[in-house]
Amino acid sequence: MAEGRDIQRDLGRHEAELEALSRFIEKIEDTQEEQMRAINAINRTLAEARGGYRTLLLICGASGAAGAVMWKLLELLGYVR
Repeated sequence: MAEGRDIQRDLGRHEAELEALSRFIEKIEDTQEEQMRAINAINRTLAEARGGYRTLLLICGASGAAGAVMWKLLELLGYVR
């Protein structure tokens, strides 16, 4: 009879541990979903920024090339020594 009580007590303890582990896993899954949403938001922001950086680099490169051409023309025409 004492063995029956020990078994029941062990089963109750194991059941409580399983419930606690289930809640813990649910919290981990919720946290993981939040992290994935945050990562996706960061990826969208970076994708938008890449286009802006490319445009800025194109404008800067074109400005530098135009300035170099103008300087060379002014030098050839004798306005700059």
